[in-house]
Amino acid sequence: MTGLRRRDLVSVASFQGPTTPSPPSLASHTAAFKPTPALLNKCGVTGDSIVQPGIYHLVTESGAAGDVANVDIRTVFADSVKARTVGNNMLRRFIRSVPSSHWQRATEALEGAKDGGLVPDPDTMEAYLTLLLRSGQLRLALTTYNDMLQDRICPHTKTFNQLIELCIEKTSPDAAQSLFDEMLRRGRHPDIRTYELMIQGHALHRPARWEQAVVLFDRIQRSKVPMSSHTYNAIMKVYLNMEPFDYRVVYNAYFEMRCTKPRIHFGWDTYHLVAEALRRGNASRYLRFITWLDAWIQITPLFSGQYWAGAFVFVAFMTFLRVAMMQTAKMVRSVAEPPSQTPLTLPGAMRTTVSE
Repeated sequence: MTGLRRRDLVSVASFQGPTTPSPPSLASHTAAFKPTPALLNKCGVTGDSIVQPGIYHLVTESGAAGDVANVDIRTVFADSVKARTVGNNMLRRFIRSVPSSHWQRATEALEGAKDGGLVPDPDTMEAYLTLLLRSGQLRLALTTYNDMLQDRICPHTKTFNQLIELCIEKTSPDAAQSLFDEMLRRGRHPDIRTYELMIQGHALHRPARWEQAVVLFDRIQRSKVPMSSHTYNAIMKVYLNMEPFDYRVVYNAYFEMRCTKPRIHFGWDTYHLVAEALRRGNASRYLRFITWLDAWIQITPLFSGQYWAGAFVFVAFMTFLRVAMMQTAKMVRSVAEPPSQTPLTLPGAMRTTVSE
Protein backbone atom coordinates (compact mmCIF):
# COMPACT_ATOMS: atom_id res chain seq x y z
CA MET A 1 0.00 0.00 0.00
CA THR A 2 2.93 2.37 0.56
CA GLY A 3 3.94 2.20 -3.08
CA LEU A 4 0.51 3.22 -4.39
CA ARG A 5 -0.36 6.79 -5.20
CA ARG A 6 -3.72 8.41 -4.46
CA ARG A 7 -4.96 8.04 -8.00
CA ASP A 8 -4.06 4.34 -7.91
CA LEU A 9 -6.19 3.88 -4.79
CA VAL A 10 -9.09 5.62 -6.46
CA SER A 11 -8.79 3.44 -9.51
CA VAL A 12 -8.64 0.29 -7.35
CA ALA A 13 -11.73 1.34 -5.35
CA SER A 14 -13.66 2.05 -8.51
CA PHE A 15 -12.76 -1.32 -10.03
CA GLN A 16 -15.83 -3.63 -10.02
CA GLY A 17 -14.17 -6.76 -11.31
CA PRO A 18 -15.43 -8.78 -14.26
CA THR A 19 -19.01 -8.01 -15.11
CA THR A 20 -21.41 -10.88 -14.46
CA PRO A 21 -23.83 -11.63 -17.26
CA SER A 22 -27.27 -10.30 -16.56
CA PRO A 23 -30.09 -12.78 -16.19
CA PRO A 24 -31.80 -13.64 -19.43
CA SER A 25 -34.54 -11.28 -20.32
CA LEU A 26 -38.15 -12.12 -20.95
CA ALA A 27 -37.59 -11.96 -24.68
CA SER A 28 -34.94 -14.69 -24.55
CA HIS A 29 -37.26 -16.97 -22.58
CA THR A 30 -40.26 -16.34 -24.79
CA ALA A 31 -38.51 -16.27 -28.14
CA ALA A 32 -39.57 -19.83 -28.72
CA PHE A 33 -43.22 -18.90 -28.44
CA LYS A 34 -43.01 -15.46 -30.06
CA PRO A 35 -45.74 -13.79 -27.93
CA THR A 36 -46.62 -10.22 -28.78
CA PRO A 37 -46.15 -7.48 -26.14
CA ALA A 38 -49.89 -6.96 -26.01
CA LEU A 39 -50.40 -10.64 -25.30
CA LEU A 40 -47.84 -10.57 -22.49
CA ASN A 41 -49.57 -7.58 -20.93
CA LYS A 42 -52.91 -9.39 -21.05
CA CYS A 43 -51.30 -12.42 -19.47
CA GLY A 44 -49.86 -10.33 -16.66
CA VAL A 45 -46.33 -11.63 -17.29
CA THR A 46 -43.60 -9.21 -16.25
CA GLY A 47 -39.86 -9.62 -15.94
CA ASP A 48 -38.70 -13.22 -15.66
CA SER A 49 -41.88 -14.53 -14.04
CA ILE A 50 -42.39 -16.79 -17.03
CA VAL A 51 -39.87 -19.21 -15.55
CA GLN A 52 -42.06 -19.88 -12.49
CA PRO A 53 -45.51 -20.65 -13.96
CA GLY A 54 -44.07 -22.72 -16.78
CA ILE A 55 -44.64 -22.84 -20.51
CA TYR A 56 -48.09 -24.35 -20.39
CA HIS A 57 -49.57 -21.53 -18.32
CA LEU A 58 -48.08 -18.95 -20.68
CA VAL A 59 -49.30 -20.62 -23.87
CA THR A 60 -52.64 -22.06 -22.83
CA GLU A 61 -53.78 -20.81 -19.43
CA SER A 62 -52.74 -17.16 -19.25
CA GLY A 63 -56.05 -15.68 -18.20
CA ALA A 64 -59.04 -14.96 -20.37
CA ALA A 65 -57.09 -13.38 -23.20
CA GLY A 66 -58.63 -14.30 -26.50
CA ASP A 67 -55.27 -14.38 -28.27
CA VAL A 68 -54.04 -17.20 -26.05
CA ALA A 69 -56.83 -19.53 -27.07
CA ASN A 70 -55.79 -19.11 -30.71
CA VAL A 71 -52.17 -20.12 -30.14
CA ASP A 72 -51.14 -22.96 -32.45
CA ILE A 73 -49.14 -25.11 -30.05
CA ARG A 74 -47.85 -27.39 -32.78
CA THR A 75 -46.45 -24.51 -34.83
CA VAL A 76 -45.01 -22.84 -31.72
CA PHE A 77 -43.08 -25.92 -30.68
CA ALA A 78 -41.94 -26.64 -34.24
CA ASP A 79 -40.52 -23.14 -34.58
CA SER A 80 -39.02 -23.30 -31.10
CA VAL A 81 -37.17 -26.53 -31.85
CA LYS A 82 -35.87 -25.11 -35.11
CA ALA A 83 -34.67 -22.04 -33.21
CA ARG A 84 -33.00 -24.37 -30.69
CA THR A 85 -34.81 -22.79 -27.76
CA VAL A 86 -36.81 -25.87 -26.74
CA GLY A 87 -35.46 -29.34 -26.09
CA ASN A 88 -36.60 -32.52 -24.40
CA ASN A 89 -36.37 -30.98 -20.95
CA MET A 90 -38.69 -28.09 -21.79
CA LEU A 91 -41.05 -30.33 -23.72
CA ARG A 92 -41.22 -32.78 -20.82
CA ARG A 93 -42.00 -29.97 -18.39
CA PHE A 94 -44.81 -28.81 -20.64
CA ILE A 95 -46.32 -32.32 -20.93
CA ARG A 96 -46.22 -32.83 -17.16
CA SER A 97 -47.96 -29.52 -16.55
CA VAL A 98 -50.85 -30.29 -18.92
CA PRO A 99 -54.08 -31.29 -17.09
CA SER A 100 -55.64 -34.62 -17.95
CA SER A 101 -58.62 -32.93 -19.59
CA HIS A 102 -56.32 -31.11 -22.05
CA TRP A 103 -54.22 -34.05 -23.18
CA GLN A 104 -54.70 -33.02 -26.83
CA ARG A 105 -52.41 -30.03 -26.25
CA ALA A 106 -49.61 -32.32 -25.15
CA THR A 107 -50.12 -34.33 -28.34
CA GLU A 108 -49.88 -31.17 -30.42
CA ALA A 109 -46.72 -30.12 -28.60
CA LEU A 110 -45.09 -33.50 -29.14
CA GLU A 111 -46.00 -33.59 -32.82
CA GLY A 112 -44.77 -30.02 -33.27
CA ALA A 113 -41.46 -30.85 -31.62
CA LYS A 114 -41.06 -33.80 -33.99
CA ASP A 115 -41.86 -31.56 -36.96
CA GLY A 116 -39.07 -29.26 -35.80
CA GLY A 117 -36.59 -32.15 -35.82
CA LEU A 118 -36.55 -33.09 -32.13
CA VAL A 119 -36.14 -36.75 -31.23
CA PRO A 120 -38.03 -37.36 -27.95
CA ASP A 121 -35.99 -39.19 -25.35
CA PRO A 122 -37.37 -42.04 -23.18
CA ASP A 123 -38.23 -39.75 -20.27
CA THR A 124 -40.28 -37.48 -22.51
CA MET A 125 -42.20 -40.40 -24.00
CA GLU A 126 -42.75 -41.79 -20.50
CA ALA A 127 -44.26 -38.47 -19.41
CA TYR A 128 -46.52 -38.38 -22.46
CA LEU A 129 -47.62 -41.99 -22.02
CA THR A 130 -48.36 -41.36 -18.33
CA LEU A 131 -50.54 -38.40 -19.28
CA LEU A 132 -52.50 -40.53 -21.75
CA LEU A 133 -53.04 -43.24 -19.16
CA ARG A 134 -54.12 -40.69 -16.59
CA SER A 135 -56.60 -39.32 -19.13
CA GLY A 136 -58.05 -42.76 -19.88
CA GLN A 137 -56.97 -42.77 -23.54
CA LEU A 138 -56.28 -46.50 -23.88
CA ARG A 139 -56.25 -46.71 -27.67
CA LEU A 140 -53.84 -43.80 -28.12
CA ALA A 141 -51.74 -45.03 -25.20
CA LEU A 142 -51.31 -48.44 -26.82
CA THR A 143 -50.44 -46.79 -30.13
CA THR A 144 -47.83 -44.66 -28.37
CA TYR A 145 -46.53 -47.75 -26.60
CA ASN A 146 -46.07 -49.57 -29.93
CA ASP A 147 -44.30 -46.53 -31.37
CA MET A 148 -41.96 -46.52 -28.38
CA LEU A 149 -41.11 -50.18 -28.96
CA GLN A 150 -40.42 -49.49 -32.62
CA ASP A 151 -38.09 -46.68 -31.60
CA ARG A 152 -36.40 -49.10 -29.17
CA ILE A 153 -37.71 -47.23 -26.12
CA CYS A 154 -38.79 -49.64 -23.38
CA PRO A 155 -41.17 -48.25 -20.74
CA HIS A 156 -40.40 -48.66 -17.07
CA THR A 157 -42.22 -51.04 -14.74
CA LYS A 158 -44.45 -48.28 -13.39
CA THR A 159 -45.62 -47.41 -16.91
CA PHE A 160 -46.29 -51.06 -17.68
CA ASN A 161 -48.38 -51.22 -14.51
CA GLN A 162 -50.43 -48.24 -15.64
CA LEU A 163 -51.02 -49.85 -19.04
CA ILE A 164 -52.06 -53.15 -17.47
CA GLU A 165 -54.34 -51.41 -14.97
CA LEU A 166 -56.08 -49.48 -17.74
CA CYS A 167 -56.58 -52.69 -19.73
CA ILE A 168 -58.16 -54.33 -16.68
CA GLU A 169 -60.43 -51.34 -16.12
CA LYS A 170 -61.56 -51.74 -19.75
CA THR A 171 -62.13 -55.50 -19.07
CA SER A 172 -59.42 -56.56 -21.51
CA PRO A 173 -57.51 -59.29 -19.67
CA ASP A 174 -55.97 -60.66 -22.86
CA ALA A 175 -54.39 -57.29 -23.65
CA ALA A 176 -53.10 -57.12 -20.08
CA GLN A 177 -51.55 -60.57 -20.47
CA SER A 178 -49.85 -59.50 -23.71
CA LEU A 179 -48.38 -56.47 -21.97
CA PHE A 180 -47.17 -58.63 -19.09
CA ASP A 181 -45.47 -61.07 -21.47
CA GLU A 182 -43.87 -58.19 -23.38
CA MET A 183 -42.70 -56.71 -20.10
CA LEU A 184 -40.91 -59.92 -19.18
CA ARG A 185 -39.44 -60.25 -22.67
CA ARG A 186 -38.08 -56.71 -22.52
CA GLY A 187 -36.27 -57.43 -19.26
CA ARG A 188 -38.43 -55.36 -16.91
CA HIS A 189 -38.89 -56.89 -13.48
CA PRO A 190 -42.50 -57.02 -12.21
CA ASP A 191 -43.21 -55.68 -8.76
CA ILE A 192 -45.97 -56.65 -6.36
CA ARG A 193 -48.36 -54.21 -8.01
CA THR A 194 -47.82 -55.94 -11.36
CA TYR A 195 -48.68 -59.33 -9.87
CA GLU A 196 -51.77 -57.95 -8.14
CA LEU A 197 -53.06 -56.49 -11.41
CA MET A 198 -52.42 -59.71 -13.30
CA ILE A 199 -54.26 -61.73 -10.65
CA GLN A 200 -57.20 -59.36 -11.03
CA GLY A 201 -57.00 -59.91 -14.78
CA HIS A 202 -57.26 -63.67 -14.32
CA ALA A 203 -60.39 -63.08 -12.22
CA LEU A 204 -62.11 -61.39 -15.20
CA HIS A 205 -62.25 -64.62 -17.17
CA ARG A 206 -65.34 -66.82 -16.96
CA PRO A 207 -64.46 -69.14 -15.37
CA ALA A 208 -61.50 -67.55 -13.65
CA ARG A 209 -58.02 -68.84 -14.45
CA TRP A 210 -57.24 -69.79 -10.90
CA GLU A 211 -54.22 -71.95 -11.79
CA GLN A 212 -52.30 -69.02 -13.30
CA ALA A 213 -53.43 -66.76 -10.45
CA VAL A 214 -52.10 -69.19 -7.83
CA VAL A 215 -48.75 -69.34 -9.62
CA LEU A 216 -48.44 -65.54 -9.45
CA PHE A 217 -49.55 -65.53 -5.83
CA ASP A 218 -46.87 -68.09 -4.97
CA ARG A 219 -44.26 -65.88 -6.65
CA ILE A 220 -45.25 -63.01 -4.38
CA GLN A 221 -44.98 -65.22 -1.31
CA ARG A 222 -41.57 -66.55 -2.35
CA SER A 223 -40.26 -63.04 -3.00
CA LYS A 224 -40.66 -62.21 0.72
CA VAL A 225 -42.22 -58.86 -0.21
CA PRO A 226 -44.71 -57.63 2.43
CA MET A 227 -48.18 -58.22 1.05
CA SER A 228 -51.20 -56.03 1.59
CA SER A 229 -54.93 -56.57 1.62
CA HIS A 230 -54.99 -55.73 -2.12
CA THR A 231 -53.06 -58.92 -2.83
CA TYR A 232 -55.51 -61.10 -0.91
CA ASN A 233 -58.48 -59.24 -2.40
CA ALA A 234 -57.20 -60.07 -5.87
CA ILE A 235 -56.82 -63.78 -5.14
CA MET A 236 -60.22 -63.92 -3.42
CA LYS A 237 -61.83 -62.41 -6.52
CA VAL A 238 -60.33 -65.25 -8.50
CA TYR A 239 -61.70 -67.83 -6.08
CA LEU A 240 -65.14 -66.23 -6.27
CA ASN A 241 -65.29 -66.79 -10.03
CA MET A 242 -63.65 -70.21 -10.16
CA GLU A 243 -65.45 -73.41 -11.09
CA PRO A 244 -66.35 -75.48 -9.18
CA PHE A 245 -67.07 -72.84 -6.56
CA ASP A 246 -66.29 -73.53 -2.91
CA TYR A 247 -66.72 -70.83 -0.30
CA ARG A 248 -64.19 -72.53 1.96
CA VAL A 249 -61.36 -71.61 -0.44
CA VAL A 250 -62.23 -67.92 -0.13
CA TYR A 251 -62.57 -68.20 3.64
CA ASN A 252 -59.20 -69.95 3.90
CA ALA A 253 -57.55 -67.06 2.03
CA TYR A 254 -59.20 -64.63 4.44
CA PHE A 255 -58.12 -66.72 7.42
CA GLU A 256 -54.54 -66.85 6.11
CA MET A 257 -54.49 -63.06 5.78
CA ARG A 258 -55.77 -62.71 9.36
CA CYS A 259 -53.02 -64.99 10.66
CA THR A 260 -50.19 -63.27 8.79
CA LYS A 261 -47.51 -61.61 10.92
CA PRO A 262 -47.09 -58.66 10.94
CA ARG A 263 -50.79 -57.99 10.90
CA ILE A 264 -52.28 -56.90 7.58
CA HIS A 265 -54.75 -54.05 7.74
CA PHE A 266 -57.83 -54.46 5.57
CA GLY A 267 -61.10 -52.69 4.93
CA TRP A 268 -64.74 -53.47 4.41
CA ASP A 269 -64.09 -54.37 0.77
CA THR A 270 -62.24 -57.47 1.98
CA TYR A 271 -65.12 -58.45 4.25
CA HIS A 272 -67.63 -57.96 1.43
CA LEU A 273 -65.74 -60.51 -0.68
CA VAL A 274 -65.83 -63.06 2.13
CA ALA A 275 -69.49 -62.30 2.89
CA GLU A 276 -70.38 -62.83 -0.77
CA ALA A 277 -68.61 -66.18 -0.75
CA LEU A 278 -70.39 -67.27 2.44
CA ARG A 279 -73.75 -66.20 1.00
CA ARG A 280 -73.26 -68.02 -2.28
CA GLY A 281 -71.99 -71.11 -0.48
CA ASN A 282 -74.97 -71.20 1.93
CA ALA A 283 -72.68 -71.10 4.93
CA SER A 284 -74.14 -71.27 8.41
CA ARG A 285 -75.44 -68.11 10.02
CA TYR A 286 -73.09 -68.68 12.92
CA LEU A 287 -70.03 -68.56 10.61
CA ARG A 288 -71.37 -65.43 8.91
CA PHE A 289 -71.86 -63.69 12.25
CA ILE A 290 -68.43 -64.68 13.54
CA THR A 291 -66.83 -63.42 10.31
CA TRP A 292 -68.67 -60.10 10.54
CA LEU A 293 -67.72 -59.73 14.22
CA ASP A 294 -64.06 -60.44 13.48
CA ALA A 295 -64.00 -57.92 10.62
CA TRP A 296 -65.79 -55.31 12.72
CA ILE A 297 -63.26 -55.66 15.54
CA GLN A 298 -60.31 -55.30 13.17
CA ILE A 299 -61.66 -52.49 11.00
CA THR A 300 -63.58 -50.25 13.39
CA PRO A 301 -61.46 -47.77 15.37
CA LEU A 302 -61.73 -48.20 19.12
CA PHE A 303 -64.26 -45.97 20.91
CA SER A 304 -65.49 -44.37 17.69
CA GLY A 305 -69.11 -43.85 16.70
CA GLN A 306 -69.10 -47.01 14.62
CA TYR A 307 -67.56 -48.89 17.54
CA TRP A 308 -70.36 -47.94 19.93
CA ALA A 309 -73.01 -48.59 17.28
CA GLY A 310 -71.59 -52.06 16.68
CA ALA A 311 -71.33 -52.71 20.42
CA PHE A 312 -75.00 -51.75 20.85
CA VAL A 313 -76.04 -54.06 18.03
CA PHE A 314 -73.97 -56.87 19.53
CA VAL A 315 -75.44 -56.46 23.03
CA ALA A 316 -78.97 -56.24 21.61
CA PHE A 317 -78.41 -59.35 19.54
CA MET A 318 -77.00 -61.32 22.47
CA THR A 319 -79.90 -60.21 24.69
CA PHE A 320 -82.41 -61.29 22.08
CA LEU A 321 -80.59 -64.60 21.65
CA ARG A 322 -80.62 -65.23 25.40
CA VAL A 323 -84.34 -64.49 25.72
CA ALA A 324 -85.09 -66.72 22.75
CA MET A 325 -83.05 -69.56 24.24
CA MET A 326 -84.82 -69.22 27.60
CA GLN A 327 -88.23 -69.31 25.93
CA THR A 328 -87.21 -72.33 23.89
CA ALA A 329 -85.94 -74.17 26.97
CA LYS A 330 -89.18 -73.41 28.82
CA MET A 331 -91.27 -74.80 25.95
CA VAL A 332 -89.15 -77.93 25.82
CA ARG A 333 -89.57 -78.55 29.55
CA SER A 334 -93.33 -78.06 29.34
CA VAL A 335 -93.60 -80.62 26.57
CA ALA A 336 -91.31 -83.17 28.24
CA GLU A 337 -92.97 -83.16 31.69
CA PRO A 338 -96.10 -85.46 32.01
CA PRO A 339 -99.35 -83.82 33.20
CA SER A 340 -99.91 -83.90 36.98
CA GLN A 341 -102.25 -86.73 38.32
CA THR A 342 -104.83 -85.04 40.60
CA PRO A 343 -107.05 -87.41 42.76
CA LEU A 344 -110.64 -87.70 41.64
CA THR A 345 -113.18 -86.61 44.30
CA LEU A 346 -116.73 -87.93 44.14
CA PRO A 347 -119.86 -86.55 45.76
CA GLY A 348 -121.00 -88.13 49.06
CA ALA A 349 -123.97 -90.09 47.61
CA MET A 350 -121.82 -91.61 44.91
CA ARG A 351 -119.18 -92.60 47.48
CA THR A 352 -121.80 -94.41 49.55
CA THR A 353 -123.13 -96.23 46.52
CA VAL A 354 -119.73 -97.27 45.46
CA SER A 355 -118.82 -98.55 48.92
CA GLU A 356 -121.97 -100.65 49.09
